[in-house]
Amino acid sequence: MLVSIVMAIYNCERFLENVLNGILNQTYKEFELIVIDDGSTDKSLKILKTHAKKDKRIKLLINRGNIGLTKSLNKGIRIAKGKFIVRHDGDDISRKDRIEKQVNFLLKNEEYAFCGCNGLEKKTNRKILKYFEYPDIKRNLIGENCFIHPSMVIRKSIFQKYGYYDENYLYGQDYEL
Repeated sequence: MLVSIVMAIYNCERFLENVLNGILNQTYKEFELIVIDDGSTDKSLKILKTHAKKDKRIKLLINRGNIGLTKSLNKGIRIAKGKFIVRHDGDDISRKDRIEKQVNFLLKNEEYAFCGCNGLEKKTNRKILKYFEYPDIKRNLIGENCFIHPSMVIRKSIFQKYGYYDENYLYGQDYEL
């Protein structure tokens, strides 16, 4: 298995149908989708179970209670079989070719530990632009997170070598990483 998509969700029923359809209809088809339901109290779990019955690529983990994003992500990454961890959130829609383009980039560029992409805020149609060149990242990382967390594809070996998300962080775990 080359790709594991890891998505932790909490009460995402409003978005979940579109999000799952967007992931399952990617141009890159060979993946496992690990979804961790973090104690949702809405219909998220029901939606997930329905999709998991239809698509064997979906692996559903259910937390007994809400343990938070950081611990949930670590739980999913630890069981992931893929060489690449694709991050995705429960309210994000990806372009159909996102995974294919990012995985192909990492396959061709072994020296890169991860890659990401820009984003677009749907409500306001505002572009979310981040830095892509190393000098810009190095200069700006001290003051801000230069990466859109749910746009990242990270080599699993990076987590194994340097550690997973620091579970002391409820928020900003991506920036700390």
